[in-house]
Amino acid sequence: MTDPLETLEIIPSLFAADPLRYCEALKAAERSKCRRIHLDIMDGHFVPNISFGASVVAAVAKEFPRLFREVHLMVQNPQQHFEAFIKSGAQRLFIHIELAPEVLEETVRCLQSEAVDWGFAVNPETSIETLQTYRDWVLNTQHLLLMSVHPGFCGQTFIEETYERIKELRTHFPHLKLCIDGGIRNREAQRLQALGSESVVMGSAFFKKVSV
Repeated sequence: MTDPLETLEIIPSLFAADPLRYCEALKAAERSKCRRIHLDIMDGHFVPNISFGASVVAAVAKEFPRLFREVHLMVQNPQQHFEAFIKSGAQRLFIHIELAPEVLEETVRCLQSEAVDWGFAVNPETSIETLQTYRDWVLNTQHLLLMSVHPGFCGQTFIEETYERIKELRTHFPHLKLCIDGGIRNREAQRLQALGSESVVMGSAFFKKVSV
């Protein structure tokens, strides 16, 4: 059976690496021929955890410029922070559809005026129908990050209902490039690819496989 690491784009999540060995982890990602790195930004409010900030994104941009930098903003007020991440070298931003409506509207309006790629992130408990509420915005972006665990912590178990959610997304928004994030190992990656996912974020599973 073909290894999905050879046929599906794997995006390592730096948050899952040993924080004292980020440099070695990024070198391992490059050796594995990964093209992108996923940077999870948590504020301790939107999710019950805290990660790192724009300075880490800037350091990755400086030392590993060949890695495309995706920044996943798990923060309550992204409109107050995204400019700092763009200046630090973020090349794609994901914001959560679950934000307060007024915050989401302001953030989308600001992002649409910036020269940066962006998309929505969707939590497991959020119905796909919610995206229909913001259909015009969804149709004007190409990327969607579908969470297959509850965001905030590494090492969680993949939520099986994700497969049906992908089918629903493909029905309503066939233009979206889907990236699935959370609890993914080779077995899940193979099925996700068969359902039409272009990429997956791997954290713990990736760094256990590579030499850091």
